[in-house]
Formats: sequence, C-alpha cells, structure tokens
Amino acid sequence: MGKVKIGSITYITLKYSGLKPTLSLTMKKLTTIFWRTVYGISEHPLVLCLVTPFIRLAARWGGEALARRLTKAITHFLLLTPPQHIGYVHLHLSRLYWLLRRQAKQPQVIPSQPLDTLQERPRKVGILGYFVGHGPKSLLDQFPDDVELYVFDVQTDLGYRAEWLQTRVNHYIPLLLRQATIKRPLLAGWEETNYVPLLPEEHASPRDLVAAAAESINQAALDLLMIIGHEREPHTYELVDLIETPCMVHICNSSDLLHHEKVSFYMYTQPQAGYYLKEKQLVCAATQAPFTAKAVYPAALYYDPRGIDLNDPLPTWTDRDPLIVFHGPLYKLGTSPVIDMIAQLLSDDSTLEFVFMGRLENRSYLLSTIEKVGKHYGVAARIHYAGNFLATWDASGSVVGPDWDKIISYLRRARLEPNPFPLGGGQARFQAYLNGVPSIHMGVQLELSHKWLKQDGLVEVPALLIPNGTAYSQKEYLDLCRRCLYDQIFADQLASEQFAVARAASDGSAYWQRLFDSYRDWMMPLRSKDHTQLHAGRK
Repeated sequence: MGKVKIGSITYITLKYSGLKPTLSLTMKKLTTIFWRTVYGISEHPLVLCLVTPFIRLAARWGGEALARRLTKAITHFLLLTPPQHIGYVHLHLSRLYWLLRRQAKQPQVIPSQPLDTLQERPRKVGILGYFVGHGPKSLLDQFPDDVELYVFDVQTDLGYRAEWLQTRVNHYIPLLLRQATIKRPLLAGWEETNYVPLLPEEHASPRDLVAAAAESINQAALDLLMIIGHEREPHTYELVDLIETPCMVHICNSSDLLHHEKVSFYMYTQPQAGYYLKEKQLVCAATQAPFTAKAVYPAALYYDPRGIDLNDPLPTWTDRDPLIVFHGPLYKLGTSPVIDMIAQLLSDDSTLEFVFMGRLENRSYLLSTIEKVGKHYGVAARIHYAGNFLATWDASGSVVGPDWDKIISYLRRARLEPNPFPLGGGQARFQAYLNGVPSIHMGVQLELSHKWLKQDGLVEVPALLIPNGTAYSQKEYLDLCRRCLYDQIFADQLASEQFAVARAASDGSAYWQRLFDSYRDWMMPLRSKDHTQLHAGRK
C-alpha cells in the first residue's frame, strides 16, 4: 500500500482523535481495579483479625456505644468512603460495619435445618416484622390457602402490636425483642381494646429476649421465614444466629441488605445509584463485580390502598384545581431542589397554590427553610402547611388515622404532586398514583460507575417507574411539572398510566406469587441434587 502524504495538523488530528475515549476507558478500568482492591483489602480476614481486638477493648472499656462509634469510624477509614447524602446506603460500608460488630461480639451461631428437607413449595411460612399501623389486611387475605401462615409481630419500642391480626392468620405470635419504652399514653382508640403491652420478665437481658423469640420461631418448624426489613438492628443479627429455619429470605424495604450468612436469598425492592441488578445478581457499578454470591431477586413491596375503591372514577385534569400538593416526611421536601421549583412555578402563575403535609420528626427548622424559599420568590402567602401526615391503621386494623381523609381530599383536587429528589417517596407516590394526581420523578442511572454524587436522583423504585413521568435532569423535571399543570392531554394520560401501575402494586396475589417463584428458582439446585451450588450461594 502506497504512502499518503498529509498535512501535520491533519496527521495530529487523526492520531489523537481517539485519545479522549481511550483515556476514558483506561480511567474506568483503573477506577474499577482501585475500588476492587480497596474493598478486597478492607474485608480481608487478616485486616479483620487486626481490627476486631480494638473493638472488643472499646466495648469492655466504654460500653456498646463506644464500640459502635469506633466500628463506624474504622469502617469509613478502610473503605475511603466520601460523605453520603441522607438516605443513601453504601452497601460495602454497611456489610463491613456489621461484619466487624458481629466478630467483636463473637456470636454463637446455631446451624439451620438441612436444606434437603424442603419441598418445591413451602408448607409453613413465617413473616417477621412490625405490623402495627401498616395494616396488611388485604395482603394477608390473599395469602395462599394451601400454605400455613405464621405472623411473628415484633412489638415496637412504644409498646404496640397489631393484635387484630389474630383473627386474620393461622398463627399470630407476638415477640418482644427489646425493652419497651412506654413513655406516653396509648394512642387514641387503644384503651377500648384492653390492650396490654408485653413486658419482659424481671432481670431479663436483651439476649434473653432474643433467645425467647428465636425459640418461638423454631417451635413453628417453618420451611420459609420472611424477614421484612430489620436490617439495621443489632437484635436482628443475634436472632438470625439462633433461628433454625432452613430458608430465610430478607425482604429489603430499603436499599440495604441483612448481611448475615444464614440469609438464603434477597427480595430487592429499591435499587440505588452505584448498585444495580443483573441476572439475579446485585452488581457494584464501581467494581463491575457481584456484591454478594447469593441470589438477589427483583421485587416490589406491597402497597396498601387503605380502603380506596379501585373502581371509583378518578377526577380528570378539568375537575382539578390549580393546586400542587406534597405529603410525606418533610426532610425529603426541605432538603430537595423541588421546593425551589415549586416556588418558581408559583411565581410564574398567580393562580397556583401549594399545600404540604408531613412529619417534622424533631426538625422544626424545615418549616423555616420552606418559608424562606417562599419569601425569596414572593409566594409565601400561597404556601400552606396543613399539619402532620400519619396514614396508619387504628388498634382494630379497620380505620386509617384522622389525617387520611384530609390528604385524600387534596390528592383528589391537585394537578401535581412532585416526587422529591435526590431521595423520593414510595408510599406517598403510590397514593398520588391511586388518586389520579400526576407525579413527576427524578430517575436514576444505576450503572454509572461511582458517580452517584453527581446524579440528581439516588434511589429507584422500579415497581412505580413510569417513563413518561420520569426526568433525568432538573430542567426536564421542571418542564414535566409544567406539562402536568397546563397540558390536559399529557396530564390525564400520565394519571391513567400511574393508576394502572398503582393497581398492580396493590395486588397481593402477585406479591405472593413473586415470593414463591423466587423460592422455587432458589430451590432448583437442590431439586437437581446439586448441593454444592446451593450451599455456595449461601456463603
């Protein structure tokens, strides 16, 4: 092939035109190698052996509180973790934290029952969780008739349980896992039920309470135990140490996992930036490696309609008022760019009003923050705080709290409920969907390699994701909000799509089907007599 003479500028352009993508690819590879090395070293047995004695000494000298603080400090140091937004869970940090805490306590772990006793479909299923106020009546009513159900209802710190479940399930077993701190009178409606909180026996230690709870669960001889949440509580790890159930599944109602070797598999409902699901694996975007060898199945929480009639026609855009509404924890609104966007929308349209309801949770300064934003835009007079929002069931499990009718009336009147970011809502978003008010969501690019701090959104709820109502920039988010307020066709179409998603999210039979399908898939190696593969997945 003959030589071709070209100018020096053209030569340089051709030679270095691919430099930028090449450098980008190289940096990505180097970043992957770096974080794999950091994560690998931080959890190496030698490092753990060197660190654990210091935590034990801290516990001996300064008690549990000092040991906990030291564990957290060491974990952050080993993993080189940057500051994280409230609500974001660094899964590697969480796993190392609990690994160190457990090693420092030297737990006595009782083996689970042999896996080969299990059948393709479980005969006895247990659910461990907090049920007071959540009212899973419609969910439990759709539990399969051919499976025996045990509900292990953990009493809250304030002394409450959902005793009305006794009439809804085969077996209702209340559990006391910690000393109840009963500092205020029973909530309205509880006195009439002759409700009596569980109290520990005299001189009973926290370990005694956990041992008694484990004995109650073991006596049931379950095939499958569902652990709903509880991943951030020390007594959960101590309890799982003592449980003999051959299959334990963690229902993740946050982005964190229960980092215990006896957990069989996970039902993962809330992926977050930096970690994503791929073929039953939870993959770390920074290392492009599976975070755990156990199966992690995509799942959805059950969303309770709380008595809303799904056949009731929804108000259309023309039936609604020029109203924006928000309900939920106020820290999500007060720390979000959404409050500025709402004030900007109000500034552009003098007919708009904004009403918000939510829990302050000892953060009264949030009201001042929202008020300052309103004053900055000159719209404070059209921003209204309508009080607390508490949509919990009463002592009988049949009536939702007094705030429920109030928020429903706003949701039936409003033209927009923006989902805040970087940390959005789940239940509140579902309730907006169910009542036909369009809701805009900031999407998350889960597979971005260690760039979650640069994203506007942090957490995703796939069960509630609707492409037409999802933005990936603040400009796009604000544009979609305006379309909900002023584009009747777009707003009604989005509301229709949202309602269909909400109906699916409140389908109890589909919830149980996902669980049993995942259980059967996890059982496949056992059915094929491949015990080695099954046990490897439990490490």
